[in-house]
Amino acid sequence: MYFKKITLPIFGIFSLFVVYGQSLPFEKYTSKNGLISDRITAIAQDEEGFMWFGSYFGICRYAGLAFERLELPSQQQNRYVTFLGAANGKMYAGFLFSGGLAEWSGNKVNMHFIRGKDSVLANEFVCMYDNKD
Repeated sequence: MYFKKITLPIFGIFSLFVVYGQSLPFEKYTSKNGLISDRITAIAQDEEGFMWFGSYFGICRYAGLAFERLELPSQQQNRYVTFLGAANGKMYAGFLFSGGLAEWSGNKVNMHFIRGKDSVLANEFVCMYDNKD
């Protein structure tokens, strides 16, 4: 009987902590909120804290208040963005369908393409490795 008197209040107090646990804020973004597309193919965060999102329709950057759509060179428009990666203060994006590699430094975009015999296949970037050198 003594065990029941002690166990029930302890269980009741413990269950209050479980029921009233912390819930984290969650916000769903879509193209209606300014996201580049509802189908995102790549996500990354740069060293300044911006979130970058890539899709077939391009790339946008999010700073916490609004999405900013980035203009792509014509050779990289309507190409799937396969990866986004930050390294050395720059943001890199790889593309399929011979889209090559884009490099953002500030507001300037540089395009990189591999030239040569097998250049069509070689210009499909799917990942990048930063060895911190």
